Amino acid sequence: MAAMYDKILVSLRTPIIKYGERTLQQAIDITKTFGGKLFILHIQQEGGYFESIQKETEGIVKRMAPDLDFEVIVTSGDLIDCMTGAIRDNKINLVVIGARRRGALDSLLDGIVDIDFSGEIIKKIPCSMIIIK
Repeated sequence: MAAMYDKILVSLRTPIIKYGERTLQQAIDITKTFGGKLFILHIQQEGGYFESIQKETEGIVKRMAPDLDFEVIVTSGDLIDCMTGAIRDNKINLVVIGARRRGALDSLLDGIVDIDFSGEIIKKIPCSMIIIK
C-alpha cells in the first residue's frame, strides 16, 4: 500500500535560515514520517538568483536530513499559479506552508502565506494542506 502522503510540497521564501527553517524542518519531519519525497518550492521575482537559491536550499536540506529524497523547484510568477502548477506536475498530495501575519502583497512577493490570504490558497489548492504558524 502506498503512503498516504508520498509527495509533499513545501513553499519557502529566502533566506531559509531567516524565514523558513521551522517550516522546512516540519516538512522534513512529515516527509520522513510518510517515507515520501519532499519538493521545495521557491517563488522568486523575475531576475532572481535562481541557481544560487537552488544550491543554498540543497545544502541546507542535506545538512538537516542527509538521507531525504527531495527536489528543489525555483520559479517565478503568481503564488497560486506556481503552487498549483508544481502540485499538478509532480502529483503532490500534501502541501506544507508557513504562515506569517503580513500584507497579501508582501506574501505574494516573498512566497510566504499571509494568515488572511491562506483562505484563498485553501480554496484553490487541489490537495491536503498544513499551515505552520
